[in-house]
Amino acid sequence: MPRQIPDEQIFAAALDIVAARGIAGATTKQIAAAAEINEVTLFRRFGSKAKLLEAALSAEVDRFDAAGGARYTGDLRDDLTRVVALYTQLVMRRGRLLAVLLAELPSADELGGLIERPQRIVRAVARLIRRYQREGALEPEPPLQSVAALLGPVLLAGVLRPLATRPEPPDPSAHVERFLHGRRATHPTKG
Repeated sequence: MPRQIPDEQIFAAALDIVAARGIAGATTKQIAAAAEINEVTLFRRFGSKAKLLEAALSAEVDRFDAAGGARYTGDLRDDLTRVVALYTQLVMRRGRLLAVLLAELPSADELGGLIERPQRIVRAVARLIRRYQREGALEPEPPLQSVAALLGPVLLAGVLRPLATRPEPPDPSAHVERFLHGRRATHPTKG
């Protein structure tokens, strides 16, 4: 009886191949070979390259969520530090893939739904920030602008990491302190 290849192995292979070859350049044959699975089995399990990539990206987002992600605890500093730490792990693991997605998704009509997966993280962090703004712990500003200020430097470090400059990701605690400078409400009620 052939051994069952776990989805995680297939997802890792798919994301690694896309990161190396691009969305259009990654073939199901290459993905199947890297995952040590038959291409026919790959299609039976996932139906198409697009559905496989959607499942793989969903698994990455689910990992972020399962580790606490953008969970609200009432402690502003701790919540934002956890978000930055988890996002840093994701971006350092998948920065090259994120660069490919940012570059290629606008022209990949059949794969347009892929961007929905990473956007789940952005929306969850925006909800967390909005909640702290409503509580008066953060100054009001558009939540997506806050998300860009919080996660943008981490994303940039991950995307640029494969280049010769190799920037290190920010330290989560220090980064949150810099983020809070000027954003913390004058009279915070919590956090």
